[in-house]
Amino acid sequence: MDFGSAFTYAFQDTDWLKKVGLAALIFLIPIIGPITVMGWGLEITRRVINNQTDLLPEWNDFGGYLSKGFRGFVVTLALSIPSLLISMCQSGISVAI
Repeated sequence: MDFGSAFTYAFQDTDWLKKVGLAALIFLIPIIGPITVMGWGLEITRRVINNQTDLLPEWNDFGGYLSKGFRGFVVTLALSIPSLLISMCQSGISVAI
């Protein structure tokens, strides 16, 4: 396994600056932007896992990235519920004392 490629993957694309810059602009859109960028990141992760040769995906499937990002957001939220509950219990105990 080549751990160094995780840090150099994005820079192998000739248009990486345009694609990452567009991702940064889309991220500034409230609520929808970060979820869409998460979907775009999930697509990049899928391509790396499947050893696909095309590098960073184009931004021509905004709805698809939004859908993938929303699914990723729901999974992340569901997995963080136990941690949130423990934190809330600890805060409640601290306030009670």
